[in-house]
Amino acid sequence: MRRAVTLFLCALALLVAAGLVLVYSASSTVYAGQPNFFVIRQGLSLALSLGVGALVARIDYHFWSRPGSVVLVAVLMLAGTCAVFFFPPVNGSHRWIDLGFYRLQPSEFAKIGILVVLATWFDRVGPRSSSFLRGFLFPGLILAGLTAPILLAPDLGSTLVIAVIAATVFLAAGTRLIYLLSAVPLAVAGMALFLANDPHRLARVKVFVDGLLGRGGERAHQTVQSLNAFVIGGPLGVGLNNSIQKYRYLPEAHTDFIYAIAGEEFGLAASAGIILLFGALLACGAWIAYRAPDRFGRFLGLGLTILLCFEAGFNMGMVMGCLPTKGLALPFLSYGGSSLMASMVAVGLLLNLARQSFLAEDASPSSMRNALQRI
Repeated sequence: MRRAVTLFLCALALLVAAGLVLVYSASSTVYAGQPNFFVIRQGLSLALSLGVGALVARIDYHFWSRPGSVVLVAVLMLAGTCAVFFFPPVNGSHRWIDLGFYRLQPSEFAKIGILVVLATWFDRVGPRSSSFLRGFLFPGLILAGLTAPILLAPDLGSTLVIAVIAATVFLAAGTRLIYLLSAVPLAVAGMALFLANDPHRLARVKVFVDGLLGRGGERAHQTVQSLNAFVIGGPLGVGLNNSIQKYRYLPEAHTDFIYAIAGEEFGLAASAGIILLFGALLACGAWIAYRAPDRFGRFLGLGLTILLCFEAGFNMGMVMGCLPTKGLALPFLSYGGSSLMASMVAVGLLLNLARQSFLAEDASPSSMRNALQRI
């Protein structure tokens, strides 16, 4: 267990350090004469995020499953995801609360909040999780109510992440697979109806399909330029700050498509290394969740691990043209204060989960027996 936590922290430190380097390089050409503008802001966000993550790591994770805490989390989450509609849309979507000095994206924190609510529900329900009402219908209605403002924003990327996290928790809790499968046609029909009424996002799907069929053309400009970055980088890359694609050829180079800049400047070695680091986070996070002292801890740890690693996997698949373009950041690497802070909150919760596991093991009769035998 301690080795898993050590490996987890080492992988995290490498990803965070790589993120600062890549943000510096990828954003240095955005504002003429201000090459350090974004990396300074990212550094400040990192310092704040580390502080928040450290604070969360000090709080016993059982605190979040108390009735008062769950209600507070749900209320704050709904308030945040509904408040975005009072601010002007950005790129056709209501996702941010503009505070002037800071732009907050509530949906990033809502992912964790919804996970806490679901984990608490299934912990309280216990063995009855296999029933239709308590194991599927009621938690499904709670999930739909909490996710609705995010879907209406519209923020399909965050909605997809929440759906994957929720499905993971449902299955881990013992919900029957047939119940979840019965919801798939309804979800697909709802998504098709949503896309039919949103020309911008429907166009993205068409571009992706055309790209798979080899007829993307100019409409797949972002994906083509992203793939060009990997081709230019080759096995070892062109070197730090020598990227060509960041000179306005590749849109969103320092945010959603920062993985392409990593491939261009540091080559296949860096691209594979990032995948391995997230693989380490996945393995260690899953082990921490497995060793959790109770059901709530297991559901919470598993959901947090899936949150970090699914977002990373989807982002890298999108950058490499394997998935449709979506506004999902690469955790710890992409520029963005809300994404970074939410990721650090997830890390803090996982670390406290590991800490409580250590305390539970030390207090167990077998541990006390072993200690007495060593005296």
